[in-house]
Amino acid sequence: GALGLTQIAGRLAGGVLLDRFNPRIVAGGSVLLPIATAIMLILFPGHWMMALMAIILLGFAAGAEMDAVAYLCGKCFGLRKFATLFGAFSGILTLGFGIGPMAANYIYDQTGSYDGMLWAVVPMTLMSAMLFLWLRPFPDFEKKEA
Repeated sequence: GALGLTQIAGRLAGGVLLDRFNPRIVAGGSVLLPIATAIMLILFPGHWMMALMAIILLGFAAGAEMDAVAYLCGKCFGLRKFATLFGAFSGILTLGFGIGPMAANYIYDQTGSYDGMLWAVVPMTLMSAMLFLWLRPFPDFEKKEA
């Protein structure tokens, strides 16, 4: 329940932040939140309050990420290609959200711990954040269409 509620809050907060700050930085920052989640779960195994805080951070991140992807698709590539690109990107994200738990369960079955999966989150999220930060400047589509 906490994950769903914080995803809604993350979408709202992400939308507000995208309107007020550099969207590349907002997107990159939202992608970095799962690092804090992974480290909290690694450092405090079995601690329910830390697990709840980790879930709350993960919910905010997941909510803000989807808003950021939608916003940046439109800004970077224009509205003419928006539906195709956003559909592809959200499909890839959904695939990741589906494969992640299966991979975590496989790692747990093989090692008896989720730590390997949690440590794998760190470089993957760093790479994702860098991709958001390296996006090219937004083109001016109005000038091109005129």
